[in-house]
Amino acid sequence: LDMIGRNEGDALGIVTRKPGKLAEIINETSKQTGFAITQKEAKNNYYSDDHTFYRKNLETIFFFSGLHPDYHTPDDEAERLDFKVMKDRVIFIFEVIKKIAAR
Repeated sequence: LDMIGRNEGDALGIVTRKPGKLAEIINETSKQTGFAITQKEAKNNYYSDDHTFYRKNLETIFFFSGLHPDYHTPDDEAERLDFKVMKDRVIFIFEVIKKIAAR
């Protein structure tokens, strides 16, 4: 999870690597809940905390709501977070995790 508290709109970005069963679960959960997502596959040069798993040929997912002008600046303060949107995103992510655990 990274930066899920700010961006325009309610959609949650999902970045997948080696999309397979995890991507299927995310799409299934999105359809069942009506929660909007935008999904894309990361390129090999995409580096994040999941890169170690990617190098081991494991499927990964990265929940992200996008960059904003205050990213890595002193103006990126908690007052700018949209807590209702964050709550909705966390509930969706929790549903995804429950489905993964049940398989």
